[in-house]
Amino acid sequence: MTSLTQRFLMISSKTFPASRSSVPIWDVGTGVTGHQIAEFRRNLYGDLAMWQIIATANYDRFCRELRDILDIAGVDSVLFGTDGPGFDAMVPNDRFIQMLRDLPKKAPYGVKFTQTEVDRILGENARKVFNL
Repeated sequence: MTSLTQRFLMISSKTFPASRSSVPIWDVGTGVTGHQIAEFRRNLYGDLAMWQIIATANYDRFCRELRDILDIAGVDSVLFGTDGPGFDAMVPNDRFIQMLRDLPKKAPYGVKFTQTEVDRILGENARKVFNL
């Protein structure tokens, strides 16, 4: 598991936004990987906070890591997040959102995203989790 994947897997309970209550699971001493927890605990969610930096610096890696997470944790477990306003100065939120919207068209060779997956990440999942 790469460090980027580990960063994503800062999982929180369904009750609280991941950006406020996340616990880095690689620090809890369980000996269980984040992928294992995410795969079997469907009531846990992670967000894309701080990923805008990686997406800008290495788009191919970002796409491959995100695809791995969606395949393992499930698209329903991934929420949009920015950890803003701090990162907005480096990568504006609207730019990061556009990068996510473009995933079905601009992902690197061998990596596929659907419009449904993007729609879920950008809001549908949050509406469902938080009953909005």
